[in-house]
Amino acid sequence: MLTSRDGGQLKVIVELTNRAAGHKVPTGSPLRQLRLQVEVEGYDGRRYTEQRTYGRVTVDARGKTLGLEHEVFLRGVRDVSDTRLLAGEKRQEQFSFAVPPGLQATVKASLTYYYSPMARDERQQKVTFLQLRQLVK
Repeated sequence: MLTSRDGGQLKVIVELTNRAAGHKVPTGSPLRQLRLQVEVEGYDGRRYTEQRTYGRVTVDARGKTLGLEHEVFLRGVRDVSDTRLLAGEKRQEQFSFAVPPGLQATVKASLTYYYSPMARDERQQKVTFLQLRQLVK
């Protein structure tokens, strides 16, 4: 994670690499997702959050987005979006937050895997793979 300041903007760059999977990540069910969330907390108490989601969006024949496992497998006809990380891919994500110059802030980046072991959205589980923290002066 790299941070820099440009006037009133705090810029954060996070680099993700799919090093060892040998396939797209996440794989399997279209409802599995990876989420990269970057949070900035200024020493004035203000909080800022942005995220990127890596996964697929599957629709039925009418173009309706499907959100339950059984719907995806029974009625899914195509993926309208696929932002998964390819095998061996290195991707840089850039974030920018309006943080006043000179204000100290803590930056936290988290990479979390979301999945539904019981094939139901409301029972979705998550595993945080990585968390990085950095103080920016």
